[in-house]
Amino acid sequence: MKSIASLTILIAIFMGLQLASAGNLDKYRELLNNRSCTIKYEFIYQDERETYKDDMDLRMMKMKEKYETDAPRTFAGVIVLKGDASYIEKGEYSMHYCEITKNGYVYPYRRYNTDKGIQYAGNRGGGFFGGTLDKVEGHPINYLSMIRYGQYYGNDEITEMMRVIRPETEALRPGKIYWLAGSATLPNGVTCEDYQWAGANGDVDLIRYYFENGNMVKIASVHYVKLADGRVKGKHYVVKINEFSNVPDESYLNLPDKLKDVTKYGEGKSK
Repeated sequence: MKSIASLTILIAIFMGLQLASAGNLDKYRELLNNRSCTIKYEFIYQDERETYKDDMDLRMMKMKEKYETDAPRTFAGVIVLKGDASYIEKGEYSMHYCEITKNGYVYPYRRYNTDKGIQYAGNRGGGFFGGTLDKVEGHPINYLSMIRYGQYYGNDEITEMMRVIRPETEALRPGKIYWLAGSATLPNGVTCEDYQWAGANGDVDLIRYYFENGNMVKIASVHYVKLADGRVKGKHYVVKINEFSNVPDESYLNLPDKLKDVTKYGEGKSK
C-alpha cells in the first residue's frame, strides 16, 4: 500500500501544477517529421538506481532542483537530419562515436579531443605494421531494423524522448505510446509539458519538456518499474538542449578531411 501511495504522490507532483495551454512540441514534431533539424544536447543529471523503496515522491521533488543545477556534463551528442541523410554523435568529452548515414550507407568513425587538438579514427587502416586508422568503410543501411523500430537517435534515452515528440507510427514495433498528461507555467516563467506512459503492471514513465519563450531548453524523465516483490527500480535523467533548430548543419554530413572513404560500393552505387 505504501508503494501505491508513493506512486500517487509522484503523479500528483508531476501533474499538479496550474495547467497552461499545450502545443510547444508541435513545431519540433514538424522538424522531425520533415527530417530537417540540428539537435545538440548534453546530459546534466543521470541516476539509475537498481532497487529502492518508497522514495519516488522525494525523487520527483528533486527534479526541479536538478533543473536548476549547473552540473558538469557527463554525456553529450549531436543529431542532424536532412532528408534521407543523418548524422548521429554521442559520447564523453574525450571520445565521441560518430555515424553518417546517406545514399544507402552508414559511415562510422570516432572523434577524440586530445592535447594536440581534435583527432579522428576510422574503422579501417593501420595494417600489420601499425599506423593510423585513417580510413572509413561504409556498410549498407539495415533497412529491416528501420522498418521494425524506426529512427534511432544514438542513445536509448534520447531516442525515447524524441519518440514522444514524434511517435514511430510507421514502424512495426513502434514502442510505448505516451499521452499528454498536463502542462504548466512554473514560477520562473518557464513552461513545461508532461507526457506519460503507464504499463498494466503499474510501471510508469513520465517525460517533461521545458520551454523558455517557446524554445525547448531541457527534458527531464523518470522511469519506474514495479518488481514482483513490491520494490521499485527507477531511472531519472535531465538533458539540456543546447540547440534544436530547423537548419540541418550539413558540415556534419561529410567525413572529416583526415578520413578517407574506402567503401566497396556495389554496382550502380556512388559516394
